[in-house]
Amino acid sequence: MARIRGAKWQGDAFYQGSRIRKTFASKEEAELWEKAVALSDATGAPLPSNATDIGSDELTLGGFKAKHFGFLWGDKKSPESAEGTLKASISYFGANKPLKEIDYEAVVGFVEHLKTLGNSNATINRKLASLFKLLKHAVRMQRLPSLPLKPNLKENQGRIRFITKKEEEAILNRFKLLGLLESYHMTRFLLYTGARRGEACKLEHRDVDLKRNTVTFWETKGNKPGTVPLTQPAREAVEWCLREFPESKAVFQMHYRLYDAHWNRIRSDLGYDEDPQFIPHILRHTCASRLVQAGVDLRRVQTWMRHKSIKTTLRYAHLAPDDLQLAAQALVA
Repeated sequence: MARIRGAKWQGDAFYQGSRIRKTFASKEEAELWEKAVALSDATGAPLPSNATDIGSDELTLGGFKAKHFGFLWGDKKSPESAEGTLKASISYFGANKPLKEIDYEAVVGFVEHLKTLGNSNATINRKLASLFKLLKHAVRMQRLPSLPLKPNLKENQGRIRFITKKEEEAILNRFKLLGLLESYHMTRFLLYTGARRGEACKLEHRDVDLKRNTVTFWETKGNKPGTVPLTQPAREAVEWCLREFPESKAVFQMHYRLYDAHWNRIRSDLGYDEDPQFIPHILRHTCASRLVQAGVDLRRVQTWMRHKSIKTTLRYAHLAPDDLQLAAQALVA
């Protein structure tokens, strides 16, 4: 932690198990240097030199990220996701890389590097988005003259994996057999509301109206609150939580990471280790898929799933082939 030493401030940090110190003119510079050292230690990058002094003209990727990450991503539901995507940029360029040297040629090199690592186009686009958000902030602050061109890689839609009724039964039975009852009820709730597990874990008792038989999600990924009816399985899950945790403000007590751990256990038990799409989010895909397969129109599905754009909902449109049969009949009627 930075401390005053006479008329100056001393930064105090650890790098590869060794304690190091450096003197600066201000507390802000000392604290920024400490953050840059911590970042270098975490990513394996070289120790920050004077180039990582944020007060200097030569702004660096690691230093600028350390100073402005909170402003850019601090209010996000999952800032650790941005941490992960930015880590790839810092690992490739180095924490001491001056921002002004990240030009189009450098970005193309980054993309080619990620491809050699086996990253998909979608993953590369996410990593570029985080990097360019940081660079754009530097331009707006007039610390960079302009943005480099940003490659946009074509993303394939890919198949949408959803679970069958038989798979649903096997999953639920396994949770019960292992005595993981909260995960059992969480699974039923996610499957029959289409909620993301983060949304379910933030659900409070006041968000559930058993008289109207509805649940309202206020904290959502797209900042788009929504109310959906409680189907019988989802209602039973909520009622179980109310009985088990009557004094708690939250409906579910578990963190989504614990749920993920339980899911990975039953995933292995059921023999789905080699299925990359057999993850908790498959429950949300299944909810949307079943709504479309039941003939619910896409606008209603969009509202139910709280999709910000109809384009997201359209990914499920092919699951309603009967719509085309009705159209064909209308042409010859």
